[in-house]
Amino acid sequence: YGRGLFRGRVRALQGVNLSIARGSFYGLVGPNGSGKSTFLRIFAGITRPHSGSAMLLGLPAGSIASKRRLGFVPENQALPANLTGFEVLDLFGSLSGVPRARRRASIGKWIGVFGMEGHSERLVKEYSKGMAQKICIIQALIHEPEVLLLDEPASGLDPGSQEALAGVLAGLNRSGVTIVVSSHVLSSVESLCREVGILHGGRILRSGPVAEITGIRGCFDARIRSGVAGEDELAAALGRAGFEVESVKPAVKPLVDVFATGPGFGALGEEAGRREGGPGPAPQSGPISSGS
Repeated sequence: YGRGLFRGRVRALQGVNLSIARGSFYGLVGPNGSGKSTFLRIFAGITRPHSGSAMLLGLPAGSIASKRRLGFVPENQALPANLTGFEVLDLFGSLSGVPRARRRASIGKWIGVFGMEGHSERLVKEYSKGMAQKICIIQALIHEPEVLLLDEPASGLDPGSQEALAGVLAGLNRSGVTIVVSSHVLSSVESLCREVGILHGGRILRSGPVAEITGIRGCFDARIRSGVAGEDELAAALGRAGFEVESVKPAVKPLVDVFATGPGFGALGEEAGRREGGPGPAPQSGPISSGS
């Protein structure tokens, strides 16, 4: 993308072919500068790619029609400082084309959910970072979007507010809203998202179901009912193979371990190196898709 008249271009993303299915809860993870924010800003219509294409709900990303069906929470807040929280939300709701009565009702609902009842009449410039972040989140929800793009949405939120946000997002996703979230809080990504993509150096290293990404090939967890009380007895029982297996499932490691294993993401980096130079899998149809 371009960064100014005389400052040249930045290759923030390269060779990204990705399709996210309608109704997905998709997490983007990667180190600083890996391209996560650029990816979201392209689909929000804020950053224009130098090449390739991006589609949102079958519409060109950045078009007026797609923006009306999209909610976006940027990493860096840019709220009008001299308006009250309520005025900011009313303004954003109006710009999204929500009728006055409907947007006022929606604003009241979300202000209550995020505990801002006693603060919505204060000026934004008087807010703490967490309060301003709540307003930023609410503005993305007022018009009941079909797709939510969230860049570090929990930034600045206290633990209780983070829990409330997680509940809201889970509920919206159950109702059919497609959610794409970028976060460095990997435990949150792992617990909320059904699919995850790992970005590094502007490329998608891996993308797929969380269980598949975090799975340890060839290893399993087994819950064994042996009827013994101690470790020695259990070892003896296993040796005789007289145990009952209650359940078996693939063993997994935390997403944070996958993310941080070795230089260049360890096995992930090696896999990306093997893929480099060849085309990735062709994207399938979905509400969010990109192509190089």
